[in-house]
Amino acid sequence: MRAELLNRPLLLLAAGLIVGLSSLTYNFNVLFLIPLLVYTREIRAGWAIVLGFGLGLILAPRIPEQGVLDHQMVAGDVRVVSMPRLYSDRLGFELEFEGHRLVTTQDRDADVSLGDLVSVKGSVRPLKEGTEDFYLSHGIVGRLRTDSLEVKERGPSWYRAAMGIRRGFVDFTHEALGAREAAVVDALCFNVDEGLDDGFKDDLRATGTIHIISASGLHVFVIAWGLERLLRLLPIPRGWMLVGLGLLLALYACAAGLQSAIVRSVVMSMLGLTAYLWERESDLLSALAFAAVGYLVFVPLAVFDIGFQFSFLTVGAFGLFGRMDSDRVETPKEWVLEKLKEGYRTTLIAFAATAPMVAFYFGFVSITTLPANLIIAPIVMVSVVAALVSFGLRFVLLPFAVGLMKLLVGPLVIVMQAVLSGMGRLSLNPTLPASFSGYWLVLIYVLVLALARRRVRPA
Repeated sequence: MRAELLNRPLLLLAAGLIVGLSSLTYNFNVLFLIPLLVYTREIRAGWAIVLGFGLGLILAPRIPEQGVLDHQMVAGDVRVVSMPRLYSDRLGFELEFEGHRLVTTQDRDADVSLGDLVSVKGSVRPLKEGTEDFYLSHGIVGRLRTDSLEVKERGPSWYRAAMGIRRGFVDFTHEALGAREAAVVDALCFNVDEGLDDGFKDDLRATGTIHIISASGLHVFVIAWGLERLLRLLPIPRGWMLVGLGLLLALYACAAGLQSAIVRSVVMSMLGLTAYLWERESDLLSALAFAAVGYLVFVPLAVFDIGFQFSFLTVGAFGLFGRMDSDRVETPKEWVLEKLKEGYRTTLIAFAATAPMVAFYFGFVSITTLPANLIIAPIVMVSVVAALVSFGLRFVLLPFAVGLMKLLVGPLVIVMQAVLSGMGRLSLNPTLPASFSGYWLVLIYVLVLALARRRVRPA
C-alpha cells in the first residue's frame, strides 16, 4: 500500500487537504499528519501532504454553531450560489447575503439560476425545527422569505440552459407517465427527488439503494457510453469528439444539480477518455484524487457532506480492490458471464466499503443491499437510457418518445418499486445498540487499507 501512495502524489495531496479542511472544526484531526508523514517517509511525499494540509487550512470552512434566532428584515443585492431545486410548485435555492448563506423558495416558474445577482426585500427567519443540523452542516443559517425578488444581473447562460433542460425533462415525464412513476424517473435521471413519496424513500433506505436517486457514477457511465457511441457516427476527429462529449457531460452535471458524486464522475470520465485519446492507461485512484482536490477547493464544506464521503469512498474501494479488466473474453456467453461476475464484485465491494459508514450515520446495516442492488442495477440502467433517449426524441418523434416512456420506462419503474417494496419489508437490517465515535471509522478503514495489494492486469 505504501508504494501505491508514493507513486500517486495526488492521493497524498488529497489526504493532506482533507486533514487541513477538517482541522478547524475537529482540532484532533491535525494529529493525522504524523502517521501520514511517518508512513510515507519520503521528502517528495511529505511535501505533497504538507502542501495539501496548508491549502486545507487556508480554505478550511467552519460549520456555523447556530442559525438565525430571530426574524430580521433585509434588503439588498445577493448572489444565487446553488443550482435551483425543483419542487411540485416551488423553486428552492441558496443565496449569499453579507457572508451568510440562506435558503429561499420562489414560484416554480421563476427565472433564476446559479450565478444570478438578484435584488431582494424580505425577512430572514430561523431554520425549521428538525432541519438545523442538516442545513448548518451545509453552511446555511436561515430562511429568506421574500416580499420581492428581481434579477439584476444574469449568471452564466450555461447554468440557465442546464436548468431549462431539467425543467423540460420533468414536464415531459409528467406528461408521459403517471405522477408516481414520473417522480421516480425524475429522481433517477436528474436528482429531482421532491416528488417521491415517503414510503418509497423508506424502501430505498431499508434496502441500501438510496444512491440510485442521486445522479452519480452509474448515470454518467451510461450517458457517456451512449453519447460516445452517437458521436462516433459523426465524421469528426477523436479529439473534437472528446471535447463535445465533455461539454455534454458538463451540461448534464449542471442540470443534475452539480452534486459531488456527479461532478466526480464527469471529471473521472473525462480523464479516462483523455488517457484513451493519448493511448495511455488511466489510473483510477489518481483520477479520483484529482477530482477530490478540484471539488474541495471550490466547495470546501463538501468535506463534511455525506454524499461526498460515500461517493469518493466507494470509488476508492473499487480502485483498491476491484479486479482489472481482462481481454481474454472471446464469446458472447463468456462476456455475459464476465459482466455478471463484475456486477456481483462491484456490489460486494461497495457494500463492504460503505457498511461501516452506513452504520455510523444511520445506526443499522442493510443485509438486503447486495441482492437489491444486483436486481435493480440493470433496471436503473435501462430506465435511465430509455428515458433520456425518449426526452431527446420528443422534438422529432413525439408519439414514439411517449410510447417508449409508457411501454418501457413506466413498467420498469413499477417493477423496481415492487422489488424494493418487497425487500424493504423483510426487516433484515440489524440495528446497532448504540452510536459510536467517527474516529472508530478511521481505525476500521486503516485496517482495510492494510489488506490492499497492488493490482495487476491479467495477461
